[in-house]
Amino acid sequence: MTVTQIPTAQFPVVHTSGDPVGARRRLYLTVVAAYMASMSFGITCTYSSPALPDIRKNIHFTENDTGWFGSLVTLGAVFGGLLGGQLLNWLGRRGTLLFSAVWFTAGYLFIIFGPTTILLFVGRFVTGVGMGMVALAVPVFISEICPANVRGLLNTGGNMVLTVGILITFVLGKWLDYKWLAICSLAPSIVMAATLPWSKESPRWLLQKGHSYS
Repeated sequence: MTVTQIPTAQFPVVHTSGDPVGARRRLYLTVVAAYMASMSFGITCTYSSPALPDIRKNIHFTENDTGWFGSLVTLGAVFGGLLGGQLLNWLGRRGTLLFSAVWFTAGYLFIIFGPTTILLFVGRFVTGVGMGMVALAVPVFISEICPANVRGLLNTGGNMVLTVGILITFVLGKWLDYKWLAICSLAPSIVMAATLPWSKESPRWLLQKGHSYS
């Protein structure tokens, strides 16, 4: 892959060379990784609704605690969005998504192993930070790595995967306790972290940082 042009206010024009089949496979692997980030967003956004009934059976949760558990994720997302805006330039689009997987994993581990209300709150906030990073990184990443003829389609697919994550959470929450639901919620971020090292970085970011793209 070579980038021949990068206008100031436009996406780079990307041409394929060498092995077009291999390049296409790598493209779709990168899109799958980004989709796993979107699924993590949807799962995390919805996690509190099916989890709270079981949490209240096992841990003393007041009505005020219930409200905080549901809303702290949005506060974390605000922080994650502010941080993610800087990370997109510092670490790149791929690096930002990989870093978001660390926050998702850490947050769910707090929820799984945290025996107190405070640790559950921390876990919820930390997963929200991952959400904020993903909300910024995914559309930018997909837009910059995809050819123009499929860019809109693949970006729309990210939104569809997000809603699938919401659906999965409600379905699994009907049968699983809150800890097992958190364990299952880790799966997309683990897949994302496993596939991102084999994915390609945004050609626009590479050129902005003075790197070659191949």
